[in-house]
Amino acid sequence: MADYVMREMNDVRGDGSKTYYPQIDRYRLFSEDEFIEKMSMSGSGLSAGQVESVLTALKLRLSEMLALGYTVKVRGLGTFSASLGIKEGKDYESGSEDEVKRNAQSIEVRNIRFKADRDLISLTDMRCNLVRKGEIKLRKVKGSEEERLNMALEYLETHPFLKVADYRAMTGLNHSYAAAELKKFSKTEGSGIKSSGIGSHKVYVKG
Repeated sequence: MADYVMREMNDVRGDGSKTYYPQIDRYRLFSEDEFIEKMSMSGSGLSAGQVESVLTALKLRLSEMLALGYTVKVRGLGTFSASLGIKEGKDYESGSEDEVKRNAQSIEVRNIRFKADRDLISLTDMRCNLVRKGEIKLRKVKGSEEERLNMALEYLETHPFLKVADYRAMTGLNHSYAAAELKKFSKTEGSGIKSSGIGSHKVYVKG
């Protein structure tokens, strides 16, 4: 049984409206040791040592194949892929493709992306018995859309670029709304903001 709450995002569109969305009220982190114990419970036919060996082998083989540039699909679980980023302390470059001289020493794997398999989502939904908690937790969004644009512009006065995560932290928007709003700003003539880079490397700069 899992509790859920309805989170309120106040005036996301700047028109006085409120948006509510459901979110599981996460209990706590279920540790790897607890997961191994759960996997090796009586009747599973697996010992704790066997489960740990399989998990270790899975991590090693996944990292090996991802490092070679493969996207790895584990049937019933999901798809894994590596994404790159610029190392801490290194600046993003701009200009044409011929002008960018970024070398491999300044690039690193910054994240492993995971897309859950539909079977795992369906199985989780089937097993999930949701109970609504009494209170509504609020997620306060700061300012109107125009005020949030000014916040972004002020940030860019002292920073070379703005990431979606930075904008999300400063405004209180969730990731999807933050990304959509920055994209809207970058496509609006005269906003003072433009995008740079593509995909997971996209950032926003003064423009």
